[in-house]
Amino acid sequence: MNDAELGIKLSKELEKIKNKCVYTFVLSPENYHAANGAIIDHFIKKQNKKGIYVTLNKPCNDMSVDLKSRNIDPSKLYFIDGTGKTNGGGERLLAKKAAHISAARNLLLSCP
Repeated sequence: MNDAELGIKLSKELEKIKNKCVYTFVLSPENYHAANGAIIDHFIKKQNKKGIYVTLNKPCNDMSVDLKSRNIDPSKLYFIDGTGKTNGGGERLLAKKAAHISAARNLLLSCP
């Protein structure tokens, strides 16, 4: 299945999602870019929703630039940046709405 076909199939499935629910999408590396684009496009552009975007591999500032290049408003997303990336001076690069975590393991909650 090519990226365009995947995007169409995923868009049809996303139409079935009910409002006022929380969903988590875990994507395979093979289809990540096409699926990620279709999901963000559906919720941010088509349904005019806001969301939380957890990024573990690409800094939130880079994600913001990518979204803008696809005509998606990154201000509709709150980023949780787990990349641990900093600028040359050791300071974290901050998107307008972002929280930085030092490592992905910090997303885990421990239960007694």
